Amino acid sequence: MSNIHNTAIVSAPAERNFEANYAFARVTLTNKDVASIVETINNLQAKLPALPALTPLERKRMSKLGLKSRGFVDLAIESARKDEGVLPRAIELKTLLAQDELMKNLSLIQAHLSDMKSKVDDALLVSGNWLFGATRSIYAVLKTPAACTRMPEQQDALRQRFARPAKKKDQPPEAASA
Repeated sequence: MSNIHNTAIVSAPAERNFEANYAFARVTLTNKDVASIVETINNLQAKLPALPALTPLERKRMSKLGLKSRGFVDLAIESARKDEGVLPRAIELKTLLAQDELMKNLSLIQAHLSDMKSKVDDALLVSGNWLFGATRSIYAVLKTPAACTRMPEQQDALRQRFARPAKKKDQPPEAASA
């Protein structure tokens, strides 16, 4: 799938240009394709079997290593490399360096996965937008008198999607004098 950077809003009337604007519109995924993609994702997860699954509270309690803190971490690691005497006894240089390497590798993996997820999200959004617009056009045809007689069940079922709640009629105030 190619990079898709077209920001045009797609609706049912723009159907004629849908395939021209969005290369993925011509993509089809067979059951075999989907199974292969899922297998690839499962293989990726198998390569990282010990990935933690933190609770929101655990995430909140942890220190975050962001861009601002990265320089601090790099300087401290470089200091520990030059003189292992600065390391507390509970921390081994080998473990410190391994965690630093793991962090860098996971960051690279995360960047690739985030990019892919963003593209899949965008494709879902555009495809769903087009599908919903196209089906609203079908519904508009189903509301015509000719279609009402041919497919009343479908029309009633589709009408429920756009049903408005019934307005409550104003009830007269109860008589205070009784």
